[in-house]
Amino acid sequence: MKALAIALKDTKKLLKSPKFYFSLFLASMAIIGLKVLFSAPFLLISPMYWAQFIFTFSLPCLGLAILISNSDILTSEYSEGTILTLFSQPVSNSSIIFGKFLAMLFCSAVFAGLDTLLIKFLHSYIWEVTGFMSETQVLVSFFLVALLFQLPIIGLTLLFSSIFKRSATVTIVVILIYESLAILYASQLVWNVSQNVPCLLYTSPSPRD
Repeated sequence: MKALAIALKDTKKLLKSPKFYFSLFLASMAIIGLKVLFSAPFLLISPMYWAQFIFTFSLPCLGLAILISNSDILTSEYSEGTILTLFSQPVSNSSIIFGKFLAMLFCSAVFAGLDTLLIKFLHSYIWEVTGFMSETQVLVSFFLVALLFQLPIIGLTLLFSSIFKRSATVTIVVILIYESLAILYASQLVWNVSQNVPCLLYTSPSPRD
């Protein structure tokens, strides 16, 4: 219960922060940008690559969003002078860390849920070219992968936020350690897609054809 109380306090504080709403924009930027890219008449991208593009670009954006919004989850306690008060309360250190983890997990679920809704409304055709049985299967799979993708960042952010007293330092260290690997991993995601379309770029058939 004490961990939940800490999580609720941090969540309320986060919802009042401009960083949270900037992070919401950052989390959705890839999904919206890819919709514009896929609609561009001068760059026709084969449908078999749409899902891979969405995962490749949206997952790193989600990672950055959760990092930016929560990089000061412990460092702010130092800067505001409340760290001693926090750890002097009749609550275990594990409950404090777990409470902050829950607050970050809630934030992660919000970001992943937002991207899932954007995929549903902006890229509803994806499931038809990915080999999934239904749209629901695509959306649930993306939501779960997005949550799992953010869990290491949550752990690293909590770890380095307890070591460093500046949120900028936490952000830089986590990016150097994780984001480069995350981008490489996301770009290697392979989908079981239909092989009807032979190449990435294609041109629309001319009226004579």
